[in-house]
Amino acid sequence: MINRHLRLAQRHVEEAAGEVSMQRQAVERLPAQGVRTKVARMLLNAYEAQLEMQIATRDRLAQLRNEAEVKRGSFLTQRWL
Repeated sequence: MINRHLRLAQRHVEEAAGEVSMQRQAVERLPAQGVRTKVARMLLNAYEAQLEMQIATRDRLAQLRNEAEVKRGSFLTQRWL
C-alpha cells in the first residue's frame, strides 16, 4: 500500500516539476512580448512551493517505507507494504 502511495507521490512530483518548467519558460518569454511578469512570477512562486511540498511528501513516504522494511514482520510492514 505504501508503495502505491509512493508511486503516486512521485508522479505528483514529476507533474509539479513540469508545471514549474513551463511557468519558468513563460516568465522568460513574456518580457520580449512586452508583457509584465509580476503575476506570472507570483504563479511561478506558487508552483515552486507546490513542488517543494510534493517532494517533502514523497520523501516522508520513502522514509516510512525504509523504516518499515527495516522492521520486517512489524505491524507497519504488514499494514502498509
